[in-house]
Amino acid sequence: MAKLWWRTLGATLATVIMQAVALHTTLTIFLNPAANLQMLGFPAQTNAVLNLLIILCMFWAIVKIPGLMRKYVTQSKPNMLGTVLRVVVVQQLTKALRFGRGAGGGARGGGRVAGAGRGRGTRQPAGWPVR
Repeated sequence: MAKLWWRTLGATLATVIMQAVALHTTLTIFLNPAANLQMLGFPAQTNAVLNLLIILCMFWAIVKIPGLMRKYVTQSKPNMLGTVLRVVVVQQLTKALRFGRGAGGGARGGGRVAGAGRGRGTRQPAGWPVR
């Protein structure tokens, strides 16, 4: 509960600070005539349109910030034991599929006689490639 409380408090402060910075940047672009894009080579007629487009994007970001902070607060941390267990299960399944035994086969019980035409009777695990 304490971790959730600290994450909630941090997200609340971060929301206010991020929204304040975004709103300040938006108002600077909107009200300051020196914030125009003429120095980038755009014609003077399109500066107002580009500034309005930037302002709309900034307002959209201001609206999205609380939702992003909510995702941060409610995120679940992966359990280390569950991660290790998942890796072991995937390794065992891929090993079983690689040797062609399926998920329920024994260690070496599903073998076949290799080299039957060569006079050898040694058992080798079934699978590909056959040498």
